[in-house]
Amino acid sequence: MMRVLVVPPSGPCEVKELENSLDELQQLVGGYIEIVAPMELRDRPRIRMIVNEDFLAEDLPFNLFASYLYGYGTHLYPILGTAVFAYQGWVNGEPDLISLPDADLIYLQSMVSHSFPSHLLV
Repeated sequence: MMRVLVVPPSGPCEVKELENSLDELQQLVGGYIEIVAPMELRDRPRIRMIVNEDFLAEDLPFNLFASYLYGYGTHLYPILGTAVFAYQGWVNGEPDLISLPDADLIYLQSMVSHSFPSHLLV
């Protein structure tokens, strides 16, 4: 099982337990996935953001929080659609996504609620 933070373009974020399967991640972001390192979390270098790889073709809504963390303005494209946050770790000797540690989960939830109140995420 893997615990992740799901941040939709609008509405509250949600902690979810996943089996850590590609299918589950694709369902959450609505298509093929891309795993990126959020530039604004350089002090937490193992946090990864899973997003929809085909966001432009899918015509997904702008995700303010994920775009901010990705460093939109420095990058050419914003993050559109739902973003899923996980941790870069190792499973059976191979690099893989794993559960967010409690401290990082709390940190991200605090950032969402304090920096981007729900009225900005509509």
